Amino acid sequence: MDLLYRRQRSDTDCLLSSTLTREQIHPQTLLEEFEGNLTSDGYAAYNNLSPEIDCQGCWSHARRKYVDLDMNHRVRNKALRYINKVFELERSYTSAQLSVKEIEQQRKSRSRPIVEEYFEWLESLPEQSIGLQKAIQYSLNQKEKLMTFLNDGRLEATNNRAERHIRFLTIIRKNAYFATSEPGAVALADGLTIIETAKANQLDPLKYLTYLLEKLSQYDYLTNEIIDQYLPWLDATKKAINPTT
Repeated sequence: MDLLYRRQRSDTDCLLSSTLTREQIHPQTLLEEFEGNLTSDGYAAYNNLSPEIDCQGCWSHARRKYVDLDMNHRVRNKALRYINKVFELERSYTSAQLSVKEIEQQRKSRSRPIVEEYFEWLESLPEQSIGLQKAIQYSLNQKEKLMTFLNDGRLEATNNRAERHIRFLTIIRKNAYFATSEPGAVALADGLTIIETAKANQLDPLKYLTYLLEKLSQYDYLTNEIIDQYLPWLDATKKAINPTT
């Protein structure tokens, strides 16, 4: 199982973690010292994490439950209209380059009424066909988490930012067959973390890896203080790799 973590509204870093199972112990261990907000799908492994973590649902996953039905049904279509409106408003906030406080104000006056109406409507519906009911129930089960983004302008309504950076795994899958053990999978995830973080900082991954190998090989042993000198978002690192920029 591959998990990729990205900071909300951040284009500078990511963390890829690979585990052999989908057991809850893995995100619990990885996020043991984390404090803040975690945006994810409705997978149960993200329940009962540290009390320092506020879990947030993903509206793209909620929307996908309806889209995947591939049917023309008035309930499905109305649900999609509600969710699409939420996305339309989010795009307008982004294009207007609103501040965190302004986003919170806009969400309170414009987005919240739509979200609340959506859930009120879902709760009033009679039982639907199996597939459609599963899509409805997904939103209802995630109601509290799906409403979290309304209260904090720093948060995004989806975890699309992380998912965009994990799609490449389907492309390199055949090249990763050597990772047949847990240590191999962890090593692969560590390497991909470096590559994806370099890309997020507009650095050529090959040039950045070459730079790291040249610099870090000069030390007898590595400490966090040493590694911190070569992080990809530092101006000194960017200038060393792209001296003309």
